[in-house]
Amino acid sequence: MTDDLDVELNQVRAERDALRRELDDLRAGLRAVLRLQRREPLREDEVDLSAGTDKEILRAVRSLVVDAVPISGQEACWVTIDRQILDNQILRGIAKIREEFGSGLHEALDMFARRYERLRRERPGDFAVDAETYWKGFYS
Repeated sequence: MTDDLDVELNQVRAERDALRRELDDLRAGLRAVLRLQRREPLREDEVDLSAGTDKEILRAVRSLVVDAVPISGQEACWVTIDRQILDNQILRGIAKIREEFGSGLHEALDMFARRYERLRRERPGDFAVDAETYWKGFYS
């Protein structure tokens, strides 16, 4: 009885290890394609936990999907603005809103803030920084 359990346990462990290797290969491939690789080489005894975490990989893939989706009409101008909002490029985003809509500074800031809130609700994981630090250093 225990021999059967040992055999089954060893099979399950082998399957688990094979899946882990496959997942590691997938992650490594995604990191390379998305250019999330670490610049300097690691020592042999180091484990790289900083380059291309699953969250960073997912953010990069979502960004590619958002940028690749064809948009028509008025929504097309929001693609660039949304990318600037998500990347915490506040001044560039406001300037782009003024350029696209011909609005004044205060109106553009209001539009930016409304779009920021919408994106924060709909795509919270796509932001480069968290909500607490997003507006740090920006004074209007």
